[in-house]
Amino acid sequence: QVFARLTSSNADVGLAQRIERDAYQESFTLSFKARSTCSNKALVGYMRSHSDTVLALHNFPDLTTSWQTFTHTFTNISSNDGIAIHLYPKLSTGGNFDIKEIQLEEGSVATPFEQRPYGLELSLCQRYYEIGAQGGAEFSGYTVSGNSYYTSVPFQVRKRIAPTMTKVDNVSAFGAITVNGYLSGYRITAVASANSSSGIMGLSSWTADAEL
Repeated sequence: QVFARLTSSNADVGLAQRIERDAYQESFTLSFKARSTCSNKALVGYMRSHSDTVLALHNFPDLTTSWQTFTHTFTNISSNDGIAIHLYPKLSTGGNFDIKEIQLEEGSVATPFEQRPYGLELSLCQRYYEIGAQGGAEFSGYTVSGNSYYTSVPFQVRKRIAPTMTKVDNVSAFGAITVNGYLSGYRITAVASANSSSGIMGLSSWTADAEL
């Protein structure tokens, strides 16, 4: 059984998820299951903009030590700066807050939790963030010292925006690699540092970050 757990005496600890859309006088229904072993059983839910403006607030019924289903419809939400869900349990020393099956839907009806196939869930996540480990060369061949070389590699999934790339170089007969991320893939460029019949230019690992 998969669930998230918070354990802390800090009352400001919570969960937050940004959502990739604006809203104009719309309703959104939040549903989830939760439980708590903390002495304080309170739970507060917010809808905020991406710039952290509070759009709506709701105090949920007190938690118990057993799983309960909670739902609430936030009405007339309006934001041209994106929307986000924030949940703040009132944690106390020695207690846990557990939550699972979180779902946010348009409208005023909470439908049963959608169990999506792993492959679909992974591809949806990779639109925002992807980790790669090539384990080989993107370019391998003759090099002439001082010449520039480049090659392009596709992502598994087209990104939300051009991502920020981080990298670990894998080179032979080349200087440091420059990496540029685009919607559908990345391009690596480097200048040959020597004449070689077997120059290698590639990445041993990388990340592409297009998060909200």
